[in-house]
Amino acid sequence: MPTITTPRRGSQRRGFTLIELLVVIAIIALLISLLLPSLGKAREAARNLVCKSMIRSLGQSQVSYGGDNKEYYAGYHSSGEAADMVNGANLLFDTTPSTPTSIFDWISPCMGDYAGLSVNRARRTLEIFNKFGCPSARKINDRLYPPGGGGTADFVQFNAVQQSLVYKQISYLSPSNFHFASVRSGARVMTNPAGTTMYKRANFDNPVRISDTFIPRFDRVGTQLSNKVLAMDGCRYWVNDEGAIRYLDFDINPAPGSRPTSSTAQGSPGFGSFTDSGPIFNESTAFGRFGAQRPNDPTNRLLSYRHSLTMNACFFDGSVRTVTQDESYRRIEYWYPSGGTFTGNQATAESIQSNTVGKPVP
Repeated sequence: MPTITTPRRGSQRRGFTLIELLVVIAIIALLISLLLPSLGKAREAARNLVCKSMIRSLGQSQVSYGGDNKEYYAGYHSSGEAADMVNGANLLFDTTPSTPTSIFDWISPCMGDYAGLSVNRARRTLEIFNKFGCPSARKINDRLYPPGGGGTADFVQFNAVQQSLVYKQISYLSPSNFHFASVRSGARVMTNPAGTTMYKRANFDNPVRISDTFIPRFDRVGTQLSNKVLAMDGCRYWVNDEGAIRYLDFDINPAPGSRPTSSTAQGSPGFGSFTDSGPIFNESTAFGRFGAQRPNDPTNRLLSYRHSLTMNACFFDGSVRTVTQDESYRRIEYWYPSGGTFTGNQATAESIQSNTVGKPVP
């Protein structure tokens, strides 16, 4: 007969009590709360690394462009000059991957063919914002500017893209002061890389008066290229509209601003989606802390200084560095060509404290 074994008292396994389960859950919750900040920091560190890699690629593409175009880097007075002469009409609809999406677009001429960007202007703009943007730039554009197109012939195409895919925020800007061939006296006509001529624009005197002889070429930027910013994190344009309603939008006009029409005309510089006046100018849309567009609203700055309140910047020598807010508001040489004169007008307090008014930009 089989032997029947009688379990001994105390050998039975008992389950967890409610108190024990609650203690275990509390410990797990505590561990998760301790780990989540570290995971969040790790994710942001990864996004920051991707951003630096992206902006370095953009800088290297500008260097390659300059090597093929008599030291001119892409921008308004080089790759955008032909379009400016016809108010951007030759940029509309389908063109080529390297055709600028606006007269200030320096990314398409450098990256278009290499990256296989779309031939369609609306789609190419989407690819620049969405595929070649900073991974930490996660806000989307609420609408197009102007909302009805303002007479832009391919507005319908932009609107269709916005409705189906949505344009993300602008990620990268270039300091506009490196893109205008400035003049106050003498000849207003310059020769561009294509061998034709165009009128120079008069740049702002605030807070730096650009040298009359400056033209946008690598050999004219300054003697220390490691202190001249070619491209940086930055976002335009968070605006106050219709009372308390706030919008993030971007200008689809192929030629923002107005160009000079004669040797005496000044023109009204625009910046579009690819350039900005820079942090030293108090009323900068992307970085400024004062002005009508930013009363008690830091949103523009938060979208620009998006890496723990710092920005990534690629310099003309190809190096990429993290720039703090204080550094960006203080170092005038980062944002202006050498030889200009610091006027101090509408300048940040940090730049006035760190630089002498009337002295040349180093």
